[in-house]
Amino acid sequence: MKFKERPTNIDCALLMLRGAGLVLFFTFGLEKFKFLIQFLKSGQPWDKVPLAGLIKGVGFPFPVILAVFAILCESIFSLLVVLGIGTRIFSVLIAISMIGALYTSIYIKDPVISQGSAVQYILMFGALSIAGAGKFSIDYYISKRAR
Repeated sequence: MKFKERPTNIDCALLMLRGAGLVLFFTFGLEKFKFLIQFLKSGQPWDKVPLAGLIKGVGFPFPVILAVFAILCESIFSLLVVLGIGTRIFSVLIAISMIGALYTSIYIKDPVISQGSAVQYILMFGALSIAGAGKFSIDYYISKRAR
């Protein structure tokens, strides 16, 4: 279905769904991003990256890379989704990160509420990766100008 044919209420719903990125950013991403910036300024070795110890303890490979990836997903990538920039690709990346978060919360026996929020983010960002950003996004205006 082309954008012109799609009802506006669907685009409004996609905008609201993208707003979930703000919840992710303010709930988890902002604090972790601040920790990452402080870490980069400190000059500590890379194996001390925030979250790397937890990721290593769970048994995932490449804990430093995955820690930076998770922090970027919950901060920068979630803001890009809110703006509607690269919505599909960043939504896929965030959903993958949330699958890792869900596995981790189950592995360390984190409270059910944390597992529930990971499932919600997987569903929300999974839906955005399929549907895209909608008309009310920068992606839409870029594609419109390209035509």
